[in-house]
Amino acid sequence: MLIDPTLRKQDIAALLRVEDVFVSLTRGPIVAEPYEVRIPALELGQRQKLTFRLLRDEVAVVVSLSYLDIVGETRSIILKRGGQLGVPMINSAQFSQEADLNSRARFDLAIERLAEEERSYHLAAANLPEEIDASFLDRETGAELPQVKLDGETTRREVDLELRIPTRLDSQFVGTPLVFYALVTDQDGIERLEHEDEHGAGAIPVARMVEAGGCSAQRL
Repeated sequence: MLIDPTLRKQDIAALLRVEDVFVSLTRGPIVAEPYEVRIPALELGQRQKLTFRLLRDEVAVVVSLSYLDIVGETRSIILKRGGQLGVPMINSAQFSQEADLNSRARFDLAIERLAEEERSYHLAAANLPEEIDASFLDRETGAELPQVKLDGETTRREVDLELRIPTRLDSQFVGTPLVFYALVTDQDGIERLEHEDEHGAGAIPVARMVEAGGCSAQRL
């Protein structure tokens, strides 16, 4: 503006506009999805938030920037494991099973939490008929697991949820899909679950419990 007083601030901002910024996350091989993101343009003072999903657990990544004639500007980032206050994620590849009366059905469950400190979590099944017994079992030993313990060394546990179906069952549950949930929860969550089970009317509001925090669920 000192050189050319006729310029306005918005004119200078347009001159400082950066176009075609390419950002990627690497650590030797490709470790993120998407591999690269293109920002069409960045105005002066503008911020752009990009989201990358790591394909595997990494202790560090390299953020690479390319724009204008600058190629390969990099910044190494050491990652801190999150989830210190959150509960593990729970999922199952066998979310749907069929079984006869007087038989058993098993669902494979994976429980995972990336955090350094050691914590224990309760396992529970919600919204099953009272006649169907549910047990969480260690996949290797077959021992019953009311809780799982995770720490910086053990971040993933694989367990089985076994349902024992009786010889007799209310006809409303026979021949129709039965939706229920496997839950992993902290102490407050298990107390809420027990309270809902004792005083609630109808199905336990699992979605509301998950939204409130301290609880993770897999629909089965």
